[in-house]
Amino acid sequence: MSTTRGPGARVLAARLTRLLATDRALALIAGDPPAGLALVACRPDVWHDRPVALLDELHVAPQGAARKSGRRSCAPSGRTTEHGRELVETNVDGDDVAARHSYERHGYVNHEPGRNEQLLFYYRELGA
Repeated sequence: MSTTRGPGARVLAARLTRLLATDRALALIAGDPPAGLALVACRPDVWHDRPVALLDELHVAPQGAARKSGRRSCAPSGRTTEHGRELVETNVDGDDVAARHSYERHGYVNHEPGRNEQLLFYYRELGA
């Protein structure tokens, strides 16, 4: 979540390799040639019997976006249930209206059932 530059491709590749070797992460690739990539982190949750999935990253290539196939075919909601997940969460920048509308079209909500107040996401970076 840091606004500073990331750790670089080599470090990210090593982290991703470690994560994908466990049941704590999924990578979903859409299309041939690839039009989209979703990285999903999985964690236990006290409110659910099965793990909860967090859509950590979603990238759709311009050709996938134009066909609307990248986001749809690598959307984790259906595929994560195949892997025993019960809920998918994601974080969206408040001013990214297009992304917010897209998630809403695909069934994501930002409020508790029966309530209208928007859910907010807060974070705090912890020093090393």
